[in-house]
Amino acid sequence: MFGPRGPSTTWSVAYRLWTYAINDKRGERLRTWPPDDPTGDNQDVWSLEKGDLLFADWDPYGAADGKIDHAMIITRVLAIKNNGHTFYEPAYSQNSGSRTNLPLSIGMKIATGDKPDVDPVGGIGGQGRAPIYYPVHLKDTFEK
Repeated sequence: MFGPRGPSTTWSVAYRLWTYAINDKRGERLRTWPPDDPTGDNQDVWSLEKGDLLFADWDPYGAADGKIDHAMIITRVLAIKNNGHTFYEPAYSQNSGSRTNLPLSIGMKIATGDKPDVDPVGGIGGQGRAPIYYPVHLKDTFEK
């Protein structure tokens, strides 16, 4: 969003948007991914719905540094059928990398995959990161 003074910080700075979105009147902060306890049942990131937000903490040098760096919006929920069962997976869109409706599992593989010496396909050859994801379920209506 651009105004007379330029873009608002909630639009141009991922951490500011996260702070705005997790306000009790606007959204619900879900548990981070990967789970703190790898044996736990934390599936919050996989239950995101269209319109929800997903934030990532990833330092350009590989590991999360405690600061949210990136924001994505859930734009679809894919129904995946496998052996008579239907599983649902959120797909997201973002402006960097021009990714539209990318399944979350693929985006995670790109982020965590080994970084090649030469990226053959414009940014989807692996980024070598260890991100922490912060899912936020937005409320259908905001309280004042």
